Amino acid sequence: MLLYTAALAMEFAALLRLRRREPALRGSFRVPLGVAGLALLAVLPVLLLAGGVALELRSREVGLPGVGIAVGIALAGPVAYVVAGRRKAPVPAAVE
Repeated sequence: MLLYTAALAMEFAALLRLRRREPALRGSFRVPLGVAGLALLAVLPVLLLAGGVALELRSREVGLPGVGIAVGIALAGPVAYVVAGRRKAPVPAAVE
């Protein structure tokens, strides 16, 4: 739940940033709202999911340890991305 909430929040943030930077950009699908309308549209599901995470924190079955593991996994992703990006791909040998 926590990872889905974070992913959804990043998707909405990307949508808002794109709408601010490229307001006239047209694609195959466009939400017919301005930036303020999109922000309101984005806040509602994120608040709902954040409420679900808050309830999960109070759960006796999973609780704080489960949320802590999810946060750890979420933080491991960017670290793994940086580590993978620093590895240089082997240069293929020239074919003669």
